[in-house]
Amino acid sequence: MAAKTQVYRWDFNVFDFAQSVKGKPLYNVTMALLQDQGLLDGWLLDRPVVEAYLTRPPQPLAASGGSPGGGLAKLERFAIILASAVHDLGHPGVNNAFLVRSRDKHALTYNDRSVNENMHASLAFTLAAEEPGLNLFARFSPAEYEQVRKLVLDMVLFTDMDVHFKLLKAFEDELASAPDVATWASLEQRSLLFQMLVHLADLANPSRPWHLALTWAEWVVTEFLQQGRREASCGLAVSDMCNEAKVCMPAAQLFFIERFMLPTLEAFRPAAPAFYRLALPWLGDTRAKWEAFKAGGVKLPRTGYPALPPGGEAQLCAVLEGSSGCTCSASHAQGQAQEQQQQVLARIGQQQ
Repeated sequence: MAAKTQVYRWDFNVFDFAQSVKGKPLYNVTMALLQDQGLLDGWLLDRPVVEAYLTRPPQPLAASGGSPGGGLAKLERFAIILASAVHDLGHPGVNNAFLVRSRDKHALTYNDRSVNENMHASLAFTLAAEEPGLNLFARFSPAEYEQVRKLVLDMVLFTDMDVHFKLLKAFEDELASAPDVATWASLEQRSLLFQMLVHLADLANPSRPWHLALTWAEWVVTEFLQQGRREASCGLAVSDMCNEAKVCMPAAQLFFIERFMLPTLEAFRPAAPAFYRLALPWLGDTRAKWEAFKAGGVKLPRTGYPALPPGGEAQLCAVLEGSSGCTCSASHAQGQAQEQQQQVLARIGQQQ
């Protein structure tokens, strides 16, 4: 199936897609989005330069999928797609705290502030400015370049979880004064809207269908555990979230959903009510399954998890029985998931 027909689907499986495109999902997803949004061939971008740019730097696993909606200028659409594509460019596999504590050169360069995010954004623009044949902005006027640069920098820098609550408050305050985001016309308002959009996309994996949410959670927790081993090898105190003796993956995921994902989704609802209605039931389904994992004593990622389809609670209990013992029956797990889904659907109905 072509990338264009997949990337707008909420059940888009980037893991399968990466295999089908021989390990180049970022290139294929980004090109499909640029093409579909009318940003190649006839606009400011030069297709061969874009192709060269996307194949030159080290590639993260995937660009953030999503559909730039109606009402966006082409410069804005391009900025959103570019920011999504580069927001983890050159990621070292460790968080900002590790870079600061280990006195990494990037921490010294960026004065311990949003170290990874500053590095991602700097690398994205440095490649375009300094590498032969990679200048994405060669046809942009100075004003167009300045606008795109501001938007991309704002979006990438606000993917730093350390500024999560600052972003959330700024967005909610702006909504309080101007509840209809369609009226947000200033560059600062538009930038704030797009910061929230990309940040939510970055957080949104728990609201994917379960087999995708589980896989992403395993990848994230595994990366944290690898960082813990690096911390120990460097003589640093091992962070709690990276400590294999302390980590409980289900509890961590439930905390992330309650503390970060759900409030961000709720806050963004006025800007994307259809997406809210799509994502919330999946989030409830994921939360119910993590509760079942937690009750079953699962602690760490394992390679033996099946890819559970929605409603696969019997398989879920089989997993628990195969690890630490299942304390819930299949019917109980199914009832728990159904009850959770009814609750979130009821909330949607009450708030409409």
